[in-house]
Amino acid sequence: MVNKTKIIIVLITTIHALLIKVYAQPASDSNRTSLTSTAHSITLTNTESTLITTKLSSRNFAYTTLLSGRRHSRPLNGSIRRRRPTTRRPLSMLQPDCDYGGCYPETGDLLIGREKNLYSNSTCGLKQPERYCIIGNTKNVSCNVCDIKVTNKSHTIENIVTKYGQDPRLTWWQAENDVEQVYIQLNLEAEFVFTHLIMKFRTFRPKGMIIEKSSDY
Repeated sequence: MVNKTKIIIVLITTIHALLIKVYAQPASDSNRTSLTSTAHSITLTNTESTLITTKLSSRNFAYTTLLSGRRHSRPLNGSIRRRRPTTRRPLSMLQPDCDYGGCYPETGDLLIGREKNLYSNSTCGLKQPERYCIIGNTKNVSCNVCDIKVTNKSHTIENIVTKYGQDPRLTWWQAENDVEQVYIQLNLEAEFVFTHLIMKFRTFRPKGMIIEKSSDY
């Protein structure tokens, strides 16, 4: 069964340009007994002292889980009681700031490598070249043309992903003029724990905006 998480950003009014960064950690189970992702489904046993590292969806996210070498004892009531190992084995040599249990990996930008999982219902210059002007610039009116056939005038949804060494001010996504109910959708294909979301607008912010997160199983 595949866990999928989707983020849908609905913009009530017309939005001209947007740069988004999504930072998150992979979703984890508090018991650390089972790690499940799109690419891996591993159940950890307790018969040996085991160190397992698994990557989620071939991304640079990894869990490190250390299990004790002792078997579980079973009390009279039938429940399972976990014994802590007699000798503490610090994981600081393996990963800093780790005690018993799983270690949380560093956060990362979930947009990197997911350009093909981005969708938008409006893109400037997609059907034909379209002229636009920056609103709010009262002193010097700045107008330009967006056209997906021209590299420096193309503002497709993939442009919200900032590549390494690239100036984010030169690339952005832009919606069509006078179009409302614009939305952006990002499919993650796995379940993650979100830490924060950063959105940078090249022009004015919309009057209304909704951010939705869904989990499909």
